[in-house]
Amino acid sequence: MKKLIIIILLFAFNYANSQNTIGEWEVHLPYYNGKLVTKNKDIVYCVTEDGLFTYNETDNSLAALSKINGLSDVNISAINANEELDIVIIAYENSNIDLIKGNEIINISDIKDKQIIGNKRVNSILFVKDYVYLSCGFGIVKLNIEKNEISDTYYIGEDGLQINVTELSYDGTYLYAATEQGIYKAEEAKPEIVNYESWEKCTILPTSDNEFTHISVFENKLYTLGNYSPDSSILYQVSLDFNSFEFAAENIYKKKKIKTINNELILFVDTGMYFYNSANEKFEHSERVYSWPSPRDVFLYDDVMYIASYNRGLLKKKGNNERAAYQPNGPVYTETFDIDIVNSKLWATRGGRVSNTGRANFSALAYTYEAKKWSYIANKNQRDWTLVKINPKDPKQVFIGCTNYGLVEVYDNEIVKQYDTSNFSEHTLQTIIQGKNYIRIGGFAFDDDQNLWMTNFGVDEQISVRKKDGTWKSFNHKDVFDVIALDMIITQNNTKWLILRRTGLAAFNDNGTIDDETDDQVRQFKNVDKDGTILPNYIYTIAEDNEGVIWLGTNEGIVVYYNPENVFENQEYFYASQIVVDVNGEGKHLLKTELIQTIDIDGANRKWIGTQKSGVFLLSPDGTREIEHFTEENSPLLSNDIKKIKIDDDTGIVYIATSRGIISYKSDATEAGEFFADVYAYPN
Repeated sequence: MKKLIIIILLFAFNYANSQNTIGEWEVHLPYYNGKLVTKNKDIVYCVTEDGLFTYNETDNSLAALSKINGLSDVNISAINANEELDIVIIAYENSNIDLIKGNEIINISDIKDKQIIGNKRVNSILFVKDYVYLSCGFGIVKLNIEKNEISDTYYIGEDGLQINVTELSYDGTYLYAATEQGIYKAEEAKPEIVNYESWEKCTILPTSDNEFTHISVFENKLYTLGNYSPDSSILYQVSLDFNSFEFAAENIYKKKKIKTINNELILFVDTGMYFYNSANEKFEHSERVYSWPSPRDVFLYDDVMYIASYNRGLLKKKGNNERAAYQPNGPVYTETFDIDIVNSKLWATRGGRVSNTGRANFSALAYTYEAKKWSYIANKNQRDWTLVKINPKDPKQVFIGCTNYGLVEVYDNEIVKQYDTSNFSEHTLQTIIQGKNYIRIGGFAFDDDQNLWMTNFGVDEQISVRKKDGTWKSFNHKDVFDVIALDMIITQNNTKWLILRRTGLAAFNDNGTIDDETDDQVRQFKNVDKDGTILPNYIYTIAEDNEGVIWLGTNEGIVVYYNPENVFENQEYFYASQIVVDVNGEGKHLLKTELIQTIDIDGANRKWIGTQKSGVFLLSPDGTREIEHFTEENSPLLSNDIKKIKIDDDTGIVYIATSRGIISYKSDATEAGEFFADVYAYPN
């Protein structure tokens, strides 16, 4: 058990305007999709699909809570508060538990750390007297909140086996459990409750052995929501003695959840909430919430209503007049495929690919982040905006590459041009299927003359360039390489290095004469060391460091080229290498067991390496020394699956896109400018 002292109000969002200090982390998560809400004292807690924030009723401030300021984990599965006990309990999908008591966050990781085979997710939290009951994927856990420890674990499945308990309710005497195999009850105060035989199963329902997702005691009756089929559920009203039942809310469709709060029984559907009217024994769609979209959860007291809305964050309604929506500023989604930064303005794309070439079918969306504020642009008629590149000499000009739909040009945050099948006469890109808008951009980069080079994969002319003047040219080098060309970089000597799908690399240099192909140089090659040994050739990422060395991230660690200038000539001195590091007295190839997904180079020529399963490595310039290793276990990192790393050379801030969202880290190295003007001392 770990304790951390916090003062929640210190993390209100006005802190975001302060300057980042070295070693400081900052989370950049979306807060639009609310799913759970609770309240303790003057603080309202809203859990979203991707994070947690609070609303302070006293000063109307918002605050984001995360691993940076005290939480122990990510992916919250349940939350509940008890104002009398002045406590908030947060449970995570991996069964980690946080207790917020006043200004303390107390972590209870016993369930997480215990070797339990199968589902350990905490599904819901129920306060009973001075205890808390956790509905878990394997059974029920009783928590002593005075001692901050687990008291008991109940396995209530047949023959005492594990069973997924989705929710619990309490009538003052009995605990009622909704499970994946029916409804159970047991007398809460009896010591025998730890024995599975003390739990009575309800057998009178038509779906008695089906999964039940929610359960609630209301006016001496039991209401429970059970799955009838994958697409439908039934709401039952059951007598507390399990002897009779009725169907409830028969004419209400797409029932999602029930909840009892403040003497109200509420049924949630996709588009609204129904409140139970005891006078006519029916659920009625309440006019007081009719205009509020996509409710997922609600907290009620007096004439105030807080709603966790799927697309609006936290909604507040007070009386008949006051209405407001709250969510901290952030990106719209957690998915990030690519990032680029110029002049401390960040652009990021959501779109992705299935494997290396198939589209992920995400909505066409790009984010910007500048001066602590997130914004976005989108095109509802397209999908999978995958790549983004800012013109370093005209940062208002931004290009977005698509897995389909070609190339999008943005200027001053507005879409100004689309290069696709509708205007072939204006560009040289090709579609992989005639008549369909399947123009796929694999990678692109600007050269020093503001020409945008790109790979148009899956077609004959896989290399195209949009010149600074807006004219185009493409190149057909199928005689040299006919493998799909994916990502690319342009090196300091103007050579284009292309990643080929699963087969190594290609290099191309137009020798500064785009329109004259007679002096072009092009070559395909595999990663081979000086002894002719084949090295890993399944390449995921490529980067050039400040000294011109090429770094490759593969499915088996790092491969480097120390003499990339010899790619076309002096073949005797052109070969790949693997860095050997000392591990407990034994030489090992650098990150040999890791799949490397992204590499970026900071101002001190250090390497920031993002892996698929082991987080972020910061390596010395030559790669032989590990400076930092950030994981979700030892740092605020949101996930060990790192999709993209991009460094703001002006500030040293490292943006890390993970599978669970973006987080940034203030590093201590920035890029040297071309001219030394406006020099200042940092951090004084």
